[in-house]
Amino acid sequence: MFLTETLKKTIKKFERKLDVLNQIEISRGAIVSNYQYLDSQIGDVWPVVKSNAYGHGAEKIVQILNKLRPTYFVADSYYDALKIIPYTQAKILISGYNPQRNIPKIDFRRVTVTIHDATTARILISLKKKINVHLMVDTGMNRDGAKKENLEDILSVLKNQDYLKLEGVFSHLADADGETNEYTKKQINKFKEIVLDIKERGFNLRYIHLANSFGIPRTKNLDWLGAARPGIGIYGFSDKNLVPALRFVSTLVQKKEIDKGDKVSYNLTFTAPKRMTIGIVPAGYYEGIDLRLSNKGYFYYQDIPLKILGRVCMNLTVVDLSRAKNIKEGERIEIISPERERLNSVENIAKVCHTIPYEIITKLAESTRRIITK
Repeated sequence: MFLTETLKKTIKKFERKLDVLNQIEISRGAIVSNYQYLDSQIGDVWPVVKSNAYGHGAEKIVQILNKLRPTYFVADSYYDALKIIPYTQAKILISGYNPQRNIPKIDFRRVTVTIHDATTARILISLKKKINVHLMVDTGMNRDGAKKENLEDILSVLKNQDYLKLEGVFSHLADADGETNEYTKKQINKFKEIVLDIKERGFNLRYIHLANSFGIPRTKNLDWLGAARPGIGIYGFSDKNLVPALRFVSTLVQKKEIDKGDKVSYNLTFTAPKRMTIGIVPAGYYEGIDLRLSNKGYFYYQDIPLKILGRVCMNLTVVDLSRAKNIKEGERIEIISPERERLNSVENIAKVCHTIPYEIITKLAESTRRIITK
């Protein structure tokens, strides 16, 4: 039986009154500071809030940034856009693809869609509605976007009709965080050629945008670019001047002693070398604690690092409390720290896991409560 809207609201209200063992804290000050810094570099920042705002909670991030009145928020799908529409007056750019059968169901008053091909343009025209669109072109990422050789067909469709307005054109940089700028320069030059070609065909482009977070320093002096779409930079991870905004805290639910030779967790990958005090933390790989942190990663109790013992479980992790003997059950344990020098910072966790910060934060469970802090 489907839940009624009234029952859903009642359940949500009840949930807010419950204490939780795990909580993700999002710093309003850090998010605002990051946005303002990036905006000072390029002049028109469109925050990317796809993938649940890179794990931070799209609703929370939009609530924080809405007061700064960005021109656009950028989402991946119409489904994503619907989640944040109640929290902002800004328009939302859907940068990803839409299933063709969903296109007639889109409310174009609040969202702008991206076209990657002529087929999508024709479907939109068939709706006989006034719709703003952005065209994504592939300048060397070889991922999404229209190839240069397909632009003739797309632009001819857009030119000879009365419904679609080509409001913007954009591309995506493949190596903006690379050691050299050579490939980025090639993409910039190719994109500029495409933009000039589109303009010469009579299109009046309101928005031309290219840079992601790492691309902003490499494009900020190009006055023909009018906006940027930073993702991970909004959350504090692409520039030393930015501030990580996320802190993940859990709770010590059990404290116990084990003897020398005792095994810990699945597959017995840790053997106690001596009598030890261990702690049980109710967060595991479902909540976003990477399995690769097993026997390698750290949580913190206040300023004390607590090494993970044995394999990370689905909803539980065991830690060494040898250096925190005075800790009591019910006290807070820090899973992820916003302080870069700590062993449990996003960057340091990514190093241990031989991955990138993006993967660490986007895997944080959406079901974990997120709150906004100062």
